[in-house]
Amino acid sequence: MKTIFIILFSVLSIQYTIGQTKENSFNTTPSSGPLLEVDQIPEFPGGISKLGEFLQNNLRYPKAARKANITGKVFASFVVDAKGRIKDISIAKGLGYGCDEEVIRVIRLMPKWKPGIKDNKAVPVRFSLPISFSLSD
Repeated sequence: MKTIFIILFSVLSIQYTIGQTKENSFNTTPSSGPLLEVDQIPEFPGGISKLGEFLQNNLRYPKAARKANITGKVFASFVVDAKGRIKDISIAKGLGYGCDEEVIRVIRLMPKWKPGIKDNKAVPVRFSLPISFSLSD
């Protein structure tokens, strides 16, 4: 019988999208949209370790993915708004077999985050989160 492990290594490799600008260039990010450059990135309540616990406690391996021996990473993207709410969830790269839907379901369960900060103001920030699915005997 297979023991299922959801590898939370990906939590340690959390990425947030960083825009690249050149000196003397204008910020092309619309003022009403999520920022790409901030002074402080958004944070899950309690930090990365608590995010790992949250994912471990809530993420379930989809039956279809388990049956088809699907493993790999789902790359999710979402906006943490100025009030810490999760919005605009999307899958940048998925696995199928129910894994993408499971990641979206779990992200929707997340509590409010500590928002990103730019110039001492809370601002919306686009955040990327890779989540790994792995089967082990």
